[in-house]
Amino acid sequence: MGRQYWITDPVTTDYARVDSAAERDVWLASGWSVVDEPTGVEQVWVRHPDVELPGRLAAIAINEVWQHKGWEPCAPPASVYVQPPAPTAAPAESTTPAATSGDSIEEGTSA
Repeated sequence: MGRQYWITDPVTTDYARVDSAAERDVWLASGWSVVDEPTGVEQVWVRHPDVELPGRLAAIAINEVWQHKGWEPCAPPASVYVQPPAPTAAPAESTTPAATSGDSIEEGTSA
């Protein structure tokens, strides 16, 4: 395995560990920053080989408890940080006027 890098997201302050300079550069282009390894209550992305989705734990828990159970720091799931698609063209305006609760009864009719 190559050199590992710790990165953090400036918005959520989540930490993650990536396993190559190429992977680090992808995250840096998305606004993440290279940082020192977290050691306290900072939230770190982790994965377990028997669990499909990654999760987050406090850095101190990874070192003391959860790493012994198979959880390892990892890169965040890209789906969490994907920007929503740009809105498409505005919907066409309706040509039929909408009824309102205060519509009057036509002249010449009784209620």
